[in-house]
Amino acid sequence: MQLNRELLTKFVGGDMEIVDPTNVWNFRGTIFRGPIKGVVFKRNGWLKVKFFWLAWAYRAVDWPDSAPSTWTKFRSSHLSIPPTDFSECSKGELISNRLTLDNSITLFPPNGEHLDPARVAGL
Repeated sequence: MQLNRELLTKFVGGDMEIVDPTNVWNFRGTIFRGPIKGVVFKRNGWLKVKFFWLAWAYRAVDWPDSAPSTWTKFRSSHLSIPPTDFSECSKGELISNRLTLDNSITLFPPNGEHLDPARVAGL
């Protein structure tokens, strides 16, 4: 399914997690995660996602079986996301289709899983 304004409105207040395997400092890659404040649709199909705050962490060696132990506040509170198809998971999350597990985007509903801000250094 393609994301639209109505669908994304349901995820405001929930978390978004972006896994980027192309980190030049760490072979394991980086995870970005934070609670969604709002979304702006761009004319080129991209989304600009605004967060209440955004954190990053290096992936754990045995990820996705274990979560990162150290999270740090990211310098920006927004990210741009390319046009991507999503599928709904059993717990109401949306996960990107065209990306691999090593490069994925997951939207968690407001009543779903959240990254505890107490675990984020610099918040």
